[in-house]
Amino acid sequence: MQTHTMFNSKKLISSNLYQIYTYVKNKDRDGSGDVSGLLLYAKTDEEITPNNDYQIDGNRIVVRTVDLGAEWPEIVAQLNEIPLLLD
Repeated sequence: MQTHTMFNSKKLISSNLYQIYTYVKNKDRDGSGDVSGLLLYAKTDEEITPNNDYQIDGNRIVVRTVDLGAEWPEIVAQLNEIPLLLD
């Protein structure tokens, strides 16, 4: 997350979202909307963790956070909670 200095608000780092969007749009050359993307962050000590779904120009972009400090079964459970991208 990035903090806006003037308003002390948190937001996604737009360059990360733009990068996954670019990958998705380059793969979806025919504009079918059948290509989706996942932006996965490792959990930090930040209070706010990204957990969003976006529909951008017809393509789905999912943003999730995973606690890599957890035990392996918990990491697997967190990954399994991420929705399939073509649901």
